[in-house]
Amino acid sequence: MKNLLQSITLLYSIFAFSQNISEINANLKISDSLTNQKEIRIYKKEGTTNYSELLHLYFENEKWEAVQYKYYTSTNFKSPTKIQKILLKTDEDLELAWIQILATNIEFLPNQSEIEYKLRGKLEIDRLTNGEYEYSYKKTLAIDGTNYLVMVKNYNKRNKVTFDNPERYLKLYPNVDELIDFCNLLKIINSTFSTSKTPNLKY
Repeated sequence: MKNLLQSITLLYSIFAFSQNISEINANLKISDSLTNQKEIRIYKKEGTTNYSELLHLYFENEKWEAVQYKYYTSTNFKSPTKIQKILLKTDEDLELAWIQILATNIEFLPNQSEIEYKLRGKLEIDRLTNGEYEYSYKKTLAIDGTNYLVMVKNYNKRNKVTFDNPERYLKLYPNVDELIDFCNLLKIINSTFSTSKTPNLKY
């Protein structure tokens, strides 16, 4: 029952974050859909705080652009939403970075909810009072962590996925390919854009 309640709480948190994306986009004055031939958005929500981030990488007018938005919603419905826009600079080859991003299979990854059957621990089998057997798997849930929503477009290919606490789950389940791929995506973003101008950038 405890794991069920934790799962429901976690799914509600992810759903609420996903529902809030349109509001974030409207305040940032960007469209809900991806409009460039090559583009990726990584929305990041820190637990139950009022803080979100967006890293937006896109190819427009024959050049790459990268922007980070820091987004603070009002906590008392009186103060305005605070937005900080940072133009990201890097010495890295962004066309190469894009190829590395695609190599993480982000165009094809499913939502984390679709691989829940892989995120399980030790098998437990119990015998019921009627003599029948019932099995279950122990599972560790990471609550109140970091939620991600990623939208990617590569010409005609599009994908949209949600993950929560992928790095924590990867430590628990190090052989799950989808977690490996998603965490590699975050590593590429960090290594490409964590510079002296944005030392605190961490995805």
